[in-house]
Amino acid sequence: MESKTAAGADRRYAVALILLLVVSYALRLVLSLRGGQGFWPDESRYYSVMEAVNSGNFRTVLNTVASTADHLGFKALSVIPAYLQISFNGGYAVATTFFSLFSTASIGWIWLIARRTGAGQGEALGAALTFACSNAMFYWSRHLIPYDVALFWGLACLYFAVGPKISLGNSLLAGLFGLLTFVTYNGYWTWVALVLSGHVVFVLPNWRAALLRGGGGLLSLVGGFCLLVVLAATLKANLLDSYTQFAGTITQGDFSEGHRVIWEYLWSAESVGLFVWVLAVFGLIAAQFSGHNPARRGWLWLGGVVGIVAVLVVGSNLLETFVVYGRLVRQVIPFFALLVGYMILGFRPDMGRFRVVRIGLVLLLLFSAAWNFSKPLAQEFPNEFHRRATFEIERLRANALVDGKTPIAPDRFRFVNVGFIWPTPTTMPEYGKIRELCVGQHPLVYSPFFYEGLKRDQRERFLGADIRMRLISIEE
Repeated sequence: MESKTAAGADRRYAVALILLLVVSYALRLVLSLRGGQGFWPDESRYYSVMEAVNSGNFRTVLNTVASTADHLGFKALSVIPAYLQISFNGGYAVATTFFSLFSTASIGWIWLIARRTGAGQGEALGAALTFACSNAMFYWSRHLIPYDVALFWGLACLYFAVGPKISLGNSLLAGLFGLLTFVTYNGYWTWVALVLSGHVVFVLPNWRAALLRGGGGLLSLVGGFCLLVVLAATLKANLLDSYTQFAGTITQGDFSEGHRVIWEYLWSAESVGLFVWVLAVFGLIAAQFSGHNPARRGWLWLGGVVGIVAVLVVGSNLLETFVVYGRLVRQVIPFFALLVGYMILGFRPDMGRFRVVRIGLVLLLLFSAAWNFSKPLAQEFPNEFHRRATFEIERLRANALVDGKTPIAPDRFRFVNVGFIWPTPTTMPEYGKIRELCVGQHPLVYSPFFYEGLKRDQRERFLGADIRMRLISIEE
């Protein structure tokens, strides 16, 4: 009887996880179809790959992928959606649909990691739900950038790194996926260093096991990297020089703001969801001091948050080596999600007493996701505004012909703020008397975007400026 009950519970959790993945992917498809591809300059890497694929020359594709170190793994993977897009004559949503598979699959990795570290199915599902409710893990999925793919590999690295067994195979795989993380998006070296270091440290003082883990991880990480350098050299590319030069470019913004950007970015992206995350941190600490002795994995996830934050603050505020961007801050979110899952559904000193609180926190996460997701879903980007405004021009000119009026001359139409604005807002030229024909909110009023290289004074200028996208006509 008990086995049947357990089997039924397993099926319910499996169905719930599948439903969560399906809904998450569907939302990403809707977001992709709403447009936004081509807005960020960093998306140029995908376009260069697509041009190479379109040339039909395999050597050109190889040179495009391996010529520089910036996100080499992302460029290599981009060959697949670029080929599909060209073969089916599709739009850029073909590519974001492909990359969204990695973004969605990361939710599954969170479930697997929780289970691998001893979590029950309810706790694992709670962690996956928390991760799926993160807006910072959602709004980037419409753009052709490497962050989600790199984190997918990073979570695979974490999965093999936290395995309880002392296994050379796990260490080799952790190092391999760490390499894929780094070469896909170089900025996530922090994740790789932290996870692989923890993979070794957590078996101390068993030095034999530590050496086995460290040796296995370094063998696949460093050995794989050396192999990439050698292969690139056959194409006349010097990856070592390229990596060195690229590492010195993370300087847009203000080094002294690192400690503030972390929390300001998370609040701008997650709003009240961040409250639940921070509450889980205080709950874990309070539980320890009250004598409830939380499980080791709870401290492991908190250690991940603290470790990532520490590296970002030291690298920015103290060493002034790299500026903290929002996309770098996203590395703390998997650890927060795993910690929230543990505190809500894994830590049970008195389940009956705190049942209402737990249900309330889950509802708060769902409300936060609904509120936060609605903003990027409602965004309009310059390419989409331009199409809408062009249709308006055609409509106005057609109506003028029907009414027997003189259509507005083409040279009297002007597009204002219909493009990427960086690093400060622009001022509309003095046109004299004008008429607004079409208006849209510029995507750079979306506050999470402010933390991708802007200084505080630049963020304040965007907040106080009128950067609406507009189609105007100059009146006589």
